[in-house]
Amino acid sequence: MRRSLSGLLWLCGAVFLCLFFFIYSPVSAYASEKVYEEAITNGIQYLSGMQNGDGGFASDKGRTSSQVSTAWAIMALRAAGEDITAEKWVKNGHSPLEYLKSGNSSLDATTDYARTLLALMAGGGSPNYQGINLAEKILSFQQANGEFAQLDKGEKDLINAHIWAILALSSAGIEIPQKDKAAAWLISCQNEDGGFGWVVGESSDPDDTGVAVTALVLLGENPHISLPIQKALAYLHKQQGVDGGFKWTGQKSNTATDSWVIQGLVAAGAYPGAEKWQREGNSPFSHLLSFQNTDGSFNWTSEVRSSPVLMTSYAIMALCKKPLPVNMDFAQISGNTLHISLKVGSKETIVNGRIKFLDTPPVIVNNRTLIPLRFVGEYLGATFLWIPESSRVDMTYGGKIFSLFIGQTSPELDTPAIIEGGRTLVPLRYIAERLGATVNWNEKERRIDIAR
Repeated sequence: MRRSLSGLLWLCGAVFLCLFFFIYSPVSAYASEKVYEEAITNGIQYLSGMQNGDGGFASDKGRTSSQVSTAWAIMALRAAGEDITAEKWVKNGHSPLEYLKSGNSSLDATTDYARTLLALMAGGGSPNYQGINLAEKILSFQQANGEFAQLDKGEKDLINAHIWAILALSSAGIEIPQKDKAAAWLISCQNEDGGFGWVVGESSDPDDTGVAVTALVLLGENPHISLPIQKALAYLHKQQGVDGGFKWTGQKSNTATDSWVIQGLVAAGAYPGAEKWQREGNSPFSHLLSFQNTDGSFNWTSEVRSSPVLMTSYAIMALCKKPLPVNMDFAQISGNTLHISLKVGSKETIVNGRIKFLDTPPVIVNNRTLIPLRFVGEYLGATFLWIPESSRVDMTYGGKIFSLFIGQTSPELDTPAIIEGGRTLVPLRYIAERLGATVNWNEKERRIDIAR
């Protein structure tokens, strides 16, 4: 990905972008879901035939296994719902994940670390690889400005290193440090045409733009209102060919580019089979399907068969509508519904598929479960004002002000709010009744699920 650092020109294009608001279109797909399912099944069968006796995958028939091909195959199989530890994927006692962990190739670039971590987490493994915690390693690459790069390896301003680091850390359930800076740095790299390149200063291309959109969603950009995401979608729409597909600059439309664009659209909540994404009856999905061969593999272009295992893996993920990381649920991340899960006694919580950490965990007092008011309330759209002289919290929501006195009960509150670790904790019912949320208590797991 390439691009120059001009970041704050978004407002100038706001009116223009309103014309390109493509999020959440309900229009039916060009091809039926059954066609996609058949293509995915055939692709999986092809990958099965490409697996070597060591459990790994090669780039093509008859070649030795490689870490790269195996990593992508693992992610594709996971996207399709395959259990890579099942007997059908174990060769001579070796599963694809075990082959990947064997580490017969060294990791060097940030993208190497990221790809391997994405595959390990997709396969249900841990971040540990050859004695290295890959998540911690990638975290060590972050710079003071939020950018992920190994400066000693010449990765400064390498946008794709930054993007893939974000995807990989998200796969491991790790909150991106300096998230606001990481997002601001990526946004500053967006070109004036709305797209992203692979490095700062280079022209935009659909491949990197598609993955950049996915990274922006993971960084917390709301695709419904995010101007950078809307600009990126407008760029992709303009780049779409009459065949429904996408191409890298100066090349023909191809499987890889189609796949990365589809993933970006899905991550942003757009539907690639919708009418807005059709050209003369061709959608990104139908164009991608045109590259599939009778053996289930996918060509790179209509005429060129290159690295078919990689191309097939990319295509399977796209047809499954599973953006990277494939072990995350983007329907929750970019959807309209808010989901928050907390556990009594645990500082770890999950908000729309992403792990976050509380300053103070939920507790049980007088058989009532108390949860952090500000943490949950702000996600639900409330604002707060602390009045220390009266030990009162004023919560504003929906144009109303609700006053809550610490340590005091009321007809509506049989257990008072308390302060723990400098944070106000309130009974579950207070959240449900005041903020219009649905709250469920899982007794067995001592888990609170909040949705709206």
